[in-house]
Amino acid sequence: MNFVETPTEDLCAVSEAIAFIDSFDPGQDLDVPNRNRSHEAHHDPPSASSDSEDKTSSVTGSKRKRSADKLGYSTRVQQGRKAEIEALRCRIAELEVYAVSLKKWRASFRDGRCMNMVSEAAQSVWQKAAAIEYEERQRSEEINRKLKSIISHQQKLDVTLRRILGRKILAQENEFTTPTEANDPRPDTKYCTATITELDHEVAKLYHNLASQILSVPSTTVSASMKTKRDDVHGHSIEMLSTTPLPCAIESAASLVWKELTTNSASARCLKGRLSHSYVKNWVVVLEGVTARKQVQGFQFLRKFEERDRVVIIKSGIMTLPSDELQFRDQCYMVITGSGTSPNTSVVQGWGQIYMDPKNTTCSSHATVLKSLGLKLREESQLLQNRLIDEADDLNL
Repeated sequence: MNFVETPTEDLCAVSEAIAFIDSFDPGQDLDVPNRNRSHEAHHDPPSASSDSEDKTSSVTGSKRKRSADKLGYSTRVQQGRKAEIEALRCRIAELEVYAVSLKKWRASFRDGRCMNMVSEAAQSVWQKAAAIEYEERQRSEEINRKLKSIISHQQKLDVTLRRILGRKILAQENEFTTPTEANDPRPDTKYCTATITELDHEVAKLYHNLASQILSVPSTTVSASMKTKRDDVHGHSIEMLSTTPLPCAIESAASLVWKELTTNSASARCLKGRLSHSYVKNWVVVLEGVTARKQVQGFQFLRKFEERDRVVIIKSGIMTLPSDELQFRDQCYMVITGSGTSPNTSVVQGWGQIYMDPKNTTCSSHATVLKSLGLKLREESQLLQNRLIDEADDLNL
């Protein structure tokens, strides 16, 4: 091969390739260039030799520069390893200090000196929490003692009331079960016939007046009220109003009301009248006064009127106090209509009035007796409402 005619660019490319190979195989860095140099010195002419020396010097400079760079990289690696070692030594020292502190803590726990090392702030928090807990427990114990005392007193009161009420109920049962002419509507036929005829006329009059009245829209809530009135016809009177919605149709509601009003009980006896859907009722109640108990005897005539869209039950009666020779009159009607929201619901609207019989003479105690009668009949009206609601609920089960 003639090296004289070789271009300079080829020599540069060859030298760079040799340098690249030397970077991967350092063991051959000295052999390949030496063989090239000996071959060039043996065959090349002087001009080629000089050119080769120049190229060799340039290649040697690049190798020195690259070797200097390699030395810098190794130095940096060594410095990094040294820094890591120093950091590990510092960490070891910290762990040794922490291990010593743990040994001291364990020794303090064994010797029972742990509480001495707790901060004062933590102790104050615990003391406050303990004080609050103690106060709450004391308060709860005091409330429990008071509740137990109240319950014990209530139990004693219940026993006393049951004993008193038991005696009273027993006396009433004995009184109601003893047949007397005042309580039985059958013995005095002439008196009963005259009274029934009079009460029948009053019932017909009430029904005629009711037919001309426009009743208000029935409410859907249970209510009962009582108020005192005065007019020129009856004087002082007590008026009662009630509304009882029932979850059943009009026919079922009317049957329930009629059954409640015409069923015999310990304080009332009922007999069928001569007219259709009519009953005669005789009852007795006891008024509890401040000084004495007063017996009230009542005699009523009831009649039911069935219309196309409602059922009307009207009753008129006489109430007598034999001990005071007082006589009162009571009038009442109950209208069962649909609720307007559903065909399976109905409303029972009740109206009642109690006033003193005009045949009686004025008595100083009639106002007090009238008020007591109003309270007693309002109580009976509320009991009737509760029974109707319970029985209507049973029908839907």
